[in-house]
Amino acid sequence: MTPFRTYRHNKPETWANHQERFEIWLDGKGVTTDDQKRGLLLDALDYATICNLKNWISPRTLKESTYQQLVLKLDEKITPSINWLVHFSTLTRRVQKPNESAAEFMAEVKLLADGCGFTSATSRLILGQFVQGLRDVETQTKLLDLHATLNAETALTMVEMVEQAKINSAAVRGIATPECPISNIEESGSSILRMEKRKSPNALPTQKRKFKCYRCGDPHTSRTCP
Repeated sequence: MTPFRTYRHNKPETWANHQERFEIWLDGKGVTTDDQKRGLLLDALDYATICNLKNWISPRTLKESTYQQLVLKLDEKITPSINWLVHFSTLTRRVQKPNESAAEFMAEVKLLADGCGFTSATSRLILGQFVQGLRDVETQTKLLDLHATLNAETALTMVEMVEQAKINSAAVRGIATPECPISNIEESGSSILRMEKRKSPNALPTQKRKFKCYRCGDPHTSRTCP
């Protein structure tokens, strides 16, 4: 069975979201017994969270606790510790990194926005930071002009189209770029050039060899001399 993505205490995804996805994953895998759920839950937690969980449930051990007891304790201890101001501050300073695709950037923005815990205006917050943090100023300007009809999905689609157009253009021109790492580009006429270099620049056409008779000087051999 493929392991579930590990929950990390220092990442922007909230515990509530992680646990919701984990429960859906358990249903999809057909996991029903408490022991199996407990084992898979612990496998999906990072080391720091497991150490904290051991302290939180003491004097019981992990093996002595049921799956539901562990989940309730994690809910109790982790959820209140989320500082939305930290998430919001990180979100407003998040910009697209070099070599980071638009889809990857959007995913990170959504995670940070979700960590803020807002019940409304989240979609606008995501869209605003996505546009603000784009590397490509020209694309950013185009999106700003469309602000009245723009949403996060259409903005991502437009930026991805621009990215793909740049990749195609770089490939056609044979230029290596971060978006299109083309290596070992050969010129179109290189094979012809190599063939020409093999030829000697002073080479002359092969001529038919002429013989002169040493007896009479005429162009024939001495054997055929009359």
